[in-house]
Amino acid sequence: MSERWLSKQFIPIYFTATVLVFVLFKVLGSTWLQSFVISLPFLIAGMAAVGENRDRHKKSK
Repeated sequence: MSERWLSKQFIPIYFTATVLVFVLFKVLGSTWLQSFVISLPFLIAGMAAVGENRDRHKKSK
């Protein structure tokens, strides 16, 4: 992923998108499992961004 997509500015967007996608698909009638599987990529991207920023912060010290 590029530097911009892993920056601290985008981390809240990943988690917000996870919640919004989950709620959207629940409203549309999907099961809990389907909604979770659909929103999982956003959650993984958010966790990857958090981990990348944490590693960068430790290396800069």
